[in-house]
This record gives sequence, structure tokens and C-alpha cells, in this order.
Amino acid sequence: MEAILFLLLMPYFALILFLCIRLYFPKNYPPEDSIDTDGRLAIVVACKNEEDNLPLLFSSIERQHSMPKEIIFVDDNSTDNTFAILLDFAKKLPNVIVLQSPGNGKKAALIEGVKHSTAKYVLFTDADCILPDEYCLNAKIFLTTHSVDMLLGGVKLHYLSSNFAGDFSVKTDISDFALNPFKAFEILDLGSLQAVSAGSAMMGCPIMCNGANMIVRRDIYLEHISGIRTDIPSGDDMFMLHNIKASNGKIFYLFRPELIISTRGNDNPLSFFTQRKRWIGKLPAYTDKFTVATATITAVTNIMLTALYIASIFNSGFLLMAAMAYIIKLIVDCIAIIPYLKTINKRNLLYYMPLMSIFYPFYVTFTGIVSVIGFVIKNNKTTKIRMGK
Repeated sequence: MEAILFLLLMPYFALILFLCIRLYFPKNYPPEDSIDTDGRLAIVVACKNEEDNLPLLFSSIERQHSMPKEIIFVDDNSTDNTFAILLDFAKKLPNVIVLQSPGNGKKAALIEGVKHSTAKYVLFTDADCILPDEYCLNAKIFLTTHSVDMLLGGVKLHYLSSNFAGDFSVKTDISDFALNPFKAFEILDLGSLQAVSAGSAMMGCPIMCNGANMIVRRDIYLEHISGIRTDIPSGDDMFMLHNIKASNGKIFYLFRPELIISTRGNDNPLSFFTQRKRWIGKLPAYTDKFTVATATITAVTNIMLTALYIASIFNSGFLLMAAMAYIIKLIVDCIAIIPYLKTINKRNLLYYMPLMSIFYPFYVTFTGIVSVIGFVIKNNKTTKIRMGK
């Protein structure tokens, strides 16, 4: 029985270990001799009701050691003071452009921003993000020495203290905060996704990316606009990645601390679950075979572990199998996430991994089932409405 269990878990273990190779032996991208050395960079940010988040992003942009050619903010029909705050910031820097989206949703806003850009490359990030001081400088150096269609970087989380209200004289606790189990779980969950994103891209088979840190050549982005599925509310980053990959575009991933962008973590478990449900809910719309295979193997493994853990509660005969599966998966997951935690200087979070490994299969199984059911119901309703018309 134990041998059968091991065979069932082998696809997951083999997949994760395969994707982790480049995390321990990062891929080097030697400079190319003859390329277009135009490394002009623009930043495009879609904003919807972001008045609380924008001050940190503004501050990080102002601290850049090398400014981008353009900083384009597109207001996505905000109902708060976002648009007015953007206009005030535009008075500080001559290269800031503020637009209002002609449509609805993040994708329409991003497309509008890209169309107004004149730079060769566009950095997509979010309104709740913080850029490292040398981000633009390092990105432009790389872009002027390499032929790239898409350049991906890492993402980490920050949390604001409860007394932060845009006043930078108040301690914000951006990176060194008192950890609680929820924050630790969210960081580890994102870390596992980041490890897979980085590892798969550096192995030459990218499957995931994060729209908070994504650089795309402007003409390539415009060429693939039709493939980002505007009928689905989010996922512009993933659809763009898969379309560029399908056209054999050059996709690089730089796993470097100076190119990791910080994005705001969720304030509570409910908002975290809603976000993850939205992410997972797009899986049925993906067509990239390796992405679908990876998601399927991961889902089956976690469903199997969930069933095994539950069975061990009611039947002691399954206890040994459950323990073996738990230990093996814990080791493999730790191997995958250690490089990421080391890069963001959060290796102390490894202490939470034993607890997370118990809860994680239940979380993935429940979120996956709810997300897929929601996606199917929503798209069936959409189909019926269209047929009715």
C-alpha cells in the first residue's frame, strides 16, 4: 500500500523538483552582441479606488536611481479620490501621464495605457506596489544588452501598520512586522507560486507570472491584445504570458533581490480567499498544456492528501501512510521554497511549514472546487444570455 501511495505522489514530487533546479542553479543570460540597444522603459499602472495605496508607489517611483521615460496611470472609473491624487502627482514629475479608461476593468485600462506609451518596453505593476530604488536602472541595463519579448521578476508582500494613513513620518512596518499565522501562510503561499513561476521560466517552460512585476515589449503586447480574454475580469498577465510563449517569444526571468517588487498583502483571510479563488477560477480558460498539466498534477495530489488525512482520522490503518505522505511532501515543498525565502530574507518562515503542510491540501482542494464551480456557473450563464440575444 505504501508503494502505491509513493507511485501516486511521484508525478508531483518529480514536477516540483524539476522546476526547482534553476532556483539553486540560476540561469545566466549572457549579453548579446548585436541587438537594438533601445532600453527605454515606461511604467503603466491601472488604478481603481487606490487612494490609500498610491502614496507608497509614488514614493518608490520618486526614489528611482534611473527614471523611466513615461509613468502612465490609467484611472479605471474610480469612485474615490484616486483621479485627483494622480493629477496632483503629475504636477511633481514631467514624465507622468494621467488618463481615464474609456472602458471598464483592469484590462481595458492597461490597453489604454500601453497605446499612449512611446517607450519600447512597458513595466506593468499595481497601485499597491513598491519598487526597489534600483529597479528601473537594473531593468534598463538588462534590456539594453538582451533581446527580450517578456521579462519577469519576483514579487513579495508588505503589510501596513494600522496607524499608517499616508503619513511617512509614521512607522509603516512595511517589511519587518510582527508575524501572525495568517500573514505567514499568505507569504508562504505566494512563495510557492513564485518558486514555480521562477523555476519554470528559467527552465524554458514558463507557466505563471505576476502582473505586479512584468515587462513586455510594447509592440509584442499590442500584437497579442486579442489573446488576453477581455471577457474574463482578470488574468491579463497569464494570458499574455501564454500567448507570447505560444508564439515562441523570448521570455526571461530574473531571480534577483534588486528586481523584486513588493505588493500589499491581504488584510484578512476572507480577502485572501477571494483573491485566490479568482486566480484559480481562471484555470479552465488556460490553453497552455504544461500549465494545465501542472495544475492538474497539483490538484490531484492535494485532493488525494486531503482524502488520506481525513481517512486517517476515522481509520488508524491510514495513519502511517498519511504520515509518510506528509513528511515527503513537506521536504519537497521546503526544497522548493527555500531559495525564495532566502531571496526576500524571510527564512524564519520555514518554522511555519510543518503547520502549513497539514492545512494546505484542504485549502487547495476547497478553493479549487469552489473556484471551478463558480467559473462554470458564470460562463454557462454568460452563454445562455448570449444565446438568448
